[in-house]
Amino acid sequence: MFHFGEKLRQELETRGMKHSHLAKKLDMTPQRFYQVIHSKDVKLRIAVQVADALDMSVYDLTGIHPISDF
Repeated sequence: MFHFGEKLRQELETRGMKHSHLAKKLDMTPQRFYQVIHSKDVKLRIAVQVADALDMSVYDLTGIHPISDF
């Protein structure tokens, strides 16, 4: 089952990026970032902001891709 925080933690680990660095880039308090990184679900707006800060698409960050038309 999908868990946003787990995907985000994996991405940060892969990049060797500290949580505090991304929180600062997102202009989030450490407490708010803690909530995001431990959340199973986040609002689309937050997912887009996080993906943008990591220079990647929401699809790549989440691993969820839209179904293409046949």
